[in-house]
Amino acid sequence: KETESIQCQICLLRIFLNNIYLCTRIFWIKVSTLYEFVRKNIFSKNKIKDSRMIIGNKESMKPLISVIMAAYNAEQFIAASIDSVFSQTYDNWELIIIDDCSTDSTVKIVESYNSDKIILLQNEKNSGPAFSRNRGLSSAKGDYIAILDSDDIALEYRFENQISQFLTNPKLVFTSGSASV
Repeated sequence: KETESIQCQICLLRIFLNNIYLCTRIFWIKVSTLYEFVRKNIFSKNKIKDSRMIIGNKESMKPLISVIMAAYNAEQFIAASIDSVFSQTYDNWELIIIDDCSTDSTVKIVESYNSDKIILLQNEKNSGPAFSRNRGLSSAKGDYIAILDSDDIALEYRFENQISQFLTNPKLVFTSGSASV
């Protein structure tokens, strides 16, 4: 029964991740919490990496944020979206952009940034935003995952504020933010 429960929870997580595109809010998932669940319940021999940050006089590493951005024919907005990530006050991040077979200049715009912080993945066929986000998640190296659509702009304190919430609330596994139109 315990194995069935674990499989069910992983299935729910997979279903949740496959339906991310239905969510209209910007959100984060604390990756170390997901790893902890899987490792504790399935691969108990593996150790979990520490994802704490320097708070007060305590020393530890600054967590990496993997920003996942699915893009399809986003030439009109993607530069502003990428610029908003580069403008963050929190600087330990990687931006994973998954192009879903755009027919416009989306890929050229992304490549023009020529930055080690940007990872560009290109789908072989148009597969939709859920597939693209899941592909980005499989490439993510971060302790935290941030989803940012290619036509959205993150305010400059977004990463700093949300990381702060995770670090001050250890049981927190998910945050979201409001959107303005």
